[in-house]
This record gives sequence, structure tokens and C-alpha cells, in this order.
Amino acid sequence: MTAILTPPDRQPPGLVKVQFHSVGTLHPGAITEINPGLYYDLTRALSNPFDDPQMRHLTGLEPEVRDHVFATPGADTWAEHIITETRSLLAVADPAGRLVHVTLACRGGRHRSVVLCERAAQMLRDNHETAVEVIHHHVLRPVVLPPERIPHYDLLEMTEEVLQLEGARLREAADHTADAELREVLLTQRAYLFTGWAYHHRRAPGTDV
Repeated sequence: MTAILTPPDRQPPGLVKVQFHSVGTLHPGAITEINPGLYYDLTRALSNPFDDPQMRHLTGLEPEVRDHVFATPGADTWAEHIITETRSLLAVADPAGRLVHVTLACRGGRHRSVVLCERAAQMLRDNHETAVEVIHHHVLRPVVLPPERIPHYDLLEMTEEVLQLEGARLREAADHTADAELREVLLTQRAYLFTGWAYHHRRAPGTDV
């Protein structure tokens, strides 16, 4: 799925000088979405809406998720800190004609990073400081289970036979669920399992051995 650019309710005139990016670090290739500039990992800083089953499949573009994140003590301080550093970098980059990139990360890229990107951008717009773009790279991706909630696999010790059995179990679970999003999660975890095993055993990567 492609990234989405959220349209602003209002925007100061002029060229876009700041881009805010939200990413999920659990997605393969997330590092390629990080541009030179400011980077903040919010994983340990903010309460995770994923932990609430009623919000797990929502996104940071929805009011209840935004309220949940900003109920975290210190969330407003984080927003102010991000804006302060963005202004400092903009003061240097703007005279040189350079675009400022600010990347906010959380695990899945659906909740916390999305909320803070939207808040930071709105703060700049409300103060009529500069035109801003917000790009959410993973907000439309399926929910990804954090590593501690995924069965632990010792990939170096795992035999090919065990790998195939576990792959078949994940495939069967995906085929028998009526929940489309859960099916996507199971198939994604299956793909990660095969790719990780292939890497450790120096096989050509793929979803099957």
C-alpha cells in the first residue's frame, strides 16, 4: 500500500518548507523512508493505542486515538520539543533553500507517530509559520504484532521441517479466519518467518524455502 498525504484544513501561503513523515519500524524497509533531518522514536515515550482492542485497528487520524495518545503524561511536551527543534533546523535550512524532513516513528506506524505528526504540523500552520506537508508511510498497512507478542523462533536452530510446519500452521490460521485484517497480519508474520530463516541459513529470501 502507498503512503498517504493528509490535506490540511488550512495552510499558510508559499512553498512547502517542512515535511513530517510517520513510519512504523516493524515494517520491512522502514529505514528507507527516513530522510536526512530530524528523527524521533516514540515507541517508549507514549501510550500505545494498540493495547486497547477497541482502538487497535483504528489510526491516529481518528479523534479517539488522538485523545488516547495525548492522555499520556508528557505528550504535549514531546510535541513542543519536536516543534522547537524543527524551527531551529528550519532557520538554517530555509536560507539555503533546503526542505526540512522530520520523521516520527512508532512500531506499526498507525497510531502514535501519526498523531504527533498531525499535531506538530498543525502547530506550525496555526502560527502561520510555514506551509507543511504530512506523509504517513504505513498508516494503511495491516496491524503488525510487536515482537514480544509473536512466538519466539530460534531461527538458527530451526530445521527446515519445523519451518515448513510453522509456516503451514500460520497459513491454516489465516485461511480459517473471517477477519480480513487478522488474515493479513498472519500472512505477514509468515512471510517474515520465512525471510528471516532464509537470511540466517543463507538461502535465497522468499516466502517459501
